Amino acid sequence: MLIDHIERAEFNAEEIRRGTLIFAKHKTWKEGISGIAYRASAEQITVMYPNSLTNTQNHFFIPVSEVGNNEWEIRYSNDGLQTIREYQEGTDES
Repeated sequence: MLIDHIERAEFNAEEIRRGTLIFAKHKTWKEGISGIAYRASAEQITVMYPNSLTNTQNHFFIPVSEVGNNEWEIRYSNDGLQTIREYQEGTDES
């Protein structure tokens, strides 16, 4: 076949975009981190968050593959916290 039709998981650009407020916790972390989506693509979200010790910014990355494998607990809002959505254990709820 000339064209392969491949089904894959992608982040929804309408839901997660630059400036979206995010609280995320990876399954290996003791506590989650709050931040702002700095960059969001179909494959990965880059979250910027303030360092608690110095006046610098840090980043962490959320790959769509790990979210699909239920490695992340995520709450987010892209409307100034009027609506908070949650993604946890493979369910997408409001």
